[in-house]
Amino acid sequence: MTHEMYPMEAICVAAEMRSGGAVAHSTLALDALGTHARAQDGAARE
Repeated sequence: MTHEMYPMEAICVAAEMRSGGAVAHSTLALDALGTHARAQDGAARE
């Protein structure tokens, strides 16, 4: 690999890490919303 390719590789790695973080956080958010919805549904049935 040449020195000219290092910046492009760094950009690609950063983009992959950023998209992976977005997926992880969206999964956590959807899980939290589901937990909240189930708690609301359970409270409404009581």
